[in-house]
Amino acid sequence: MGLGIKDRVGGLKLDDIKGAGLDKVNEMLDGLNDGLPKIKALGLSVKDFRVGQGAIPDITIKLAGDINAIEPSKIQEIIDQYPDEKILVTTLKALQSASHMKDRLSALEFKGIEAELMLGLPPSISVNFME
Repeated sequence: MGLGIKDRVGGLKLDDIKGAGLDKVNEMLDGLNDGLPKIKALGLSVKDFRVGQGAIPDITIKLAGDINAIEPSKIQEIIDQYPDEKILVTTLKALQSASHMKDRLSALEFKGIEAELMLGLPPSISVNFME
């Protein structure tokens, strides 16, 4: 029996797409595992870890810490040391950008920071400041 439209996308079997997606998610997990000790060295800790299941799983990890832990010079030093660690560098650049924006809003007195990494296709990072 032939494959239906639900089983093919652009000439590819959905199982092939799922397999490629799982490979990418596994690659991102390896990158996260390598980068976490460096992120923790900045004073951030893992607050939450979630796994969502779909055609391609998504993994969400939330990091939290004191706003004073986010020192742009330390972040840049780690980025320069590990330029090939994509997840680490992307996370640190998001923290760096958020830190610069926070500095511009000096009237707001934040004490905490949270970074939420969603490892899926596509991956995303959001940074929140807390009072």
